This record gives sequence, C-alpha cells and structure tokens, in this order.
Amino acid sequence: MENNGVGRDVADEGVPQDVLEVLRREIAAGKEREGRTMNEKQQSAIERLLQIAESDTGQSRRVADFLLAWYNAGEYGGWNPADLWAVDRAIADDMMAVLELLHTGPMGKYPNDWGFRKEIESVWARWRKGAEASQSGGGEE
Repeated sequence: MENNGVGRDVADEGVPQDVLEVLRREIAAGKEREGRTMNEKQQSAIERLLQIAESDTGQSRRVADFLLAWYNAGEYGGWNPADLWAVDRAIADDMMAVLELLHTGPMGKYPNDWGFRKEIESVWARWRKGAEASQSGGGEE
C-alpha cells in the first residue's frame, strides 16, 4: 500500500499516479501558504483604507464597499472592481495591496482575523446599519 499524503492509503483504487502527485503538490502549497503573514505594506494599506472608509465621500463609500465585501460579501454586498478607476491612485494601490494579501496570504483570513474587528464593525455601522434598518422597515415590533 502507498500513502497518498492526505492521511489514507491508496491500494488499487485506480487513481493515476500523476493525479496523486498533483494532489501532493497542492497540499504542500496550501501548508506553505498557511505560514505566510501580512507584510508591512499590506497592513498599512488596510489601516489607511479603514480610515478612509470612516469619511463621508464617494471614495469612502467605494472603500467601504471593498472592505465590507472582503469581510462578508454575501451579507454586506459586493464590490465592483471598476471602482478602482473611481478612486485616487493611492487608494487603488492600497486596494491592490489588500488583494495581493488575499491572493498570496493565508486562505480564509478576513479583516477581523488580522485584528481589525472593531474597525470593520465601525465601517459596517457607518455604511450598512442604516440600510439594513430601512430594508427591514426600520422599526421595532
């Protein structure tokens, strides 16, 4: 019997060796990725974007959409990538730094996992809480 690297033995299962090798590489890559952390550029970008999202401008709304989509797109709405054209270059660069973190950093890490829970909740309260209340009727029963 041969161990397939994912905790079970392969015996006459008919799984081609090349498929098993791909799976081994994918598992190794995932483990390597989990050890990565946020770099200083990415952390500074998130901090700046959180500050911008606390303002009351069109750019702030776009930044809030971006951050809240990262936090929970299904619940708080999506982000339009074309918004990169509608913000200042420095803001777009910060958004791209965060996208780089999402692309190359540990999988499944959200703003709250990086220590930004309070800040992201503040962005939600500013940009989504009122919208939720108006969608649900806004009053107490």
